[in-house]
Amino acid sequence: PVDPDGQGEAGQGGTGSVPIETVPAVLPDDQEETDEPFDISRLKPMAILKIPKIKIEAVMVEGVTPNDLRYAVGHFPGTGLPGQAGNLAIAGHRNFITGDFFGHLDKVGLDDQLIVEYGNHTFVYRVTEIFVVEPDETWVLNPSREAQITLVTCTPPRISSHRLIVRGVLEHG
Repeated sequence: PVDPDGQGEAGQGGTGSVPIETVPAVLPDDQEETDEPFDISRLKPMAILKIPKIKIEAVMVEGVTPNDLRYAVGHFPGTGLPGQAGNLAIAGHRNFITGDFFGHLDKVGLDDQLIVEYGNHTFVYRVTEIFVVEPDETWVLNPSREAQITLVTCTPPRISSHRLIVRGVLEHG
């Protein structure tokens, strides 16, 4: 749920809330399927996400619908933008049916790099936190005062009962 007093969960660094109309009731699920036929023209590419530790280079699109996450990692609408103060929140699946972009996200460790190419700029984030939350703990999307990145995926794989969160802060860019 949204953090009404703008303080975030204890120790979680929140500084406000994502506008209520953009906060999903639950964080995306690997099991979600879409009945919509695929239409590539509806995808809105915005950046490239690279995770050298697990050899990932993925297109990031605006949106986290099942259709978006089947073909790319998705930027949660209303969250921060690359390189700017705020929480750049990105979702990705980790199974072979609905996408495997974050299939090995659990192998990422503290101090590993997360790289976002956005426009003509490259932003390098350093992983500072790795933790697991319940699907309804959307406070992980809350804004922050500093430039940070939050990666969200289901865990354990193919069960999707929880969400793995990998969070980092802007190192340079």
